[in-house]
Amino acid sequence: MEDLEVQLPSRPSTKPPASSLHIILTKAFGENAKRKANGSINLDAGFVELILDLSANNKRLIQRLEATVDQLNAKVDPLIEQMAEFKNFMKTGPKPATNAGKSFASVASTTLANSIHAPTTRPPTKQVLASLKPKRVIIHSNPANTTLKDVPSGALVQKANEALLGLDARVNGKAIAIRGASMLPSGDVSFYTKNRAHQKWLMDNKHVWSKAVHPDLEATPSTWSVMAHGIPKSFDVSKSANLALLASENSFQVTDLARVRWMGSNETLTKKAGSLVLAFTNKDLALQVEKSGIFLNYDYHRTESFKPRPPQCFKCLKMGHFGRWCREPARCAKCNGKHPTNECPEGIGGVNTCVLCKEGVKNKTEGVGNVDHTPFNMVCPYKKAWFEKKRLPSQ
Repeated sequence: MEDLEVQLPSRPSTKPPASSLHIILTKAFGENAKRKANGSINLDAGFVELILDLSANNKRLIQRLEATVDQLNAKVDPLIEQMAEFKNFMKTGPKPATNAGKSFASVASTTLANSIHAPTTRPPTKQVLASLKPKRVIIHSNPANTTLKDVPSGALVQKANEALLGLDARVNGKAIAIRGASMLPSGDVSFYTKNRAHQKWLMDNKHVWSKAVHPDLEATPSTWSVMAHGIPKSFDVSKSANLALLASENSFQVTDLARVRWMGSNETLTKKAGSLVLAFTNKDLALQVEKSGIFLNYDYHRTESFKPRPPQCFKCLKMGHFGRWCREPARCAKCNGKHPTNECPEGIGGVNTCVLCKEGVKNKTEGVGNVDHTPFNMVCPYKKAWFEKKRLPSQ
């Protein structure tokens, strides 16, 4: 053992590379280390394990640092190459185009690679697409006259724009204009305008400008209805003096009322009071009356918004339009004659069956069986189908 210790080589003249492990070992085996008489040093096992763990951790940190540097180089190197190419381009100018022929496969693969990709921009929303479409305003025509169908669309557009110019029709400072017109199968005319704001103005004032376009065009003012409860049945709505009294007691003008009628029929006198429907031409005024109520002969009456029933023609009994604009033959709900129900020779009232369903049963129409109801009852399959947006065979 002593011979082996004597044969140990001398200390190297070169220092080991600087590292945390070598630094720790140098301090552990340095001149200040506690050596035995034979020069050996005893190291604690826990101390050695701690040194090895620190060395391994240091190695991992160095590897991560090297990987980070490689990633940065991978990003920076292309930029350096591009800058070099740009400098070269600025000095020499663009490279001449090469006319080397390409195979069909290479051209096809290049086209596919450039065409199949995710779009960089999103498609426009439904609201944007809808705003780009022109808006239309439908004006009814007089069913008794047919001269309107011979008028060219260009003449209708010109007349409409002349009328709007005379009215100085504007929305947000911009003039309203008609862009086109078309004749509908029903005989009515559809006018096209720029956007929804212009459409609203044209609808609110259709009774003002439509007559200037053609005498056969007919339009009533837009109205907003309010229902007043508990009005005495003695109040005669046909007398202008009564309407003037109603207007003066509630701080509006008689001209603000387009129509005044009783809810339901006013023929029976069994009830002393009923509900009155007031149709206003001004939306804000209608909302004010709806919230505040009305006074009549110094009595207060509660009001609410009136929701009109879906349109059903009193002339042909079909759903979806009013009798004023109807071009269908008249049909009596009582005797099925070719006249309006209110002109029936058998008198008014006493309608117990549905003439529409009677014809449906006769023609074996699917879904039509019971006739013990009026054409105005929701039980009627034709009326019900209109509400549910379904189609039944022709009435």
